[in-house]
Amino acid sequence: MISEFFVNLSTINVLGTEVPVASLIVGVVIMIVGVIVAKIASIFFKKYFAANLEGDVAKNLNKAIYYGIIIISLLAVTTSQGIDLSGLMVAGGIFGM
Repeated sequence: MISEFFVNLSTINVLGTEVPVASLIVGVVIMIVGVIVAKIASIFFKKYFAANLEGDVAKNLNKAIYYGIIIISLLAVTTSQGIDLSGLMVAGGIFGM
């Protein structure tokens, strides 16, 4: 009975798919590290490069750096979870034309 309880805890049903808990923990860690790296990169950009640029340009580049790193970490999480994003790439290519 107790071993059956722990076996049920090792996976979680997400939208009809059994996902290992360890995989979800790795995904959360990757996302947390990505947010921290994005924040640090944003602070360094503001401190060392933003002073040499115009106000709006500096703001836009800072946001591009921050959200770019967030998107890259989100893609790393989806890849680590085994989620296939090829359909989204095709849709993005169609709408990008």
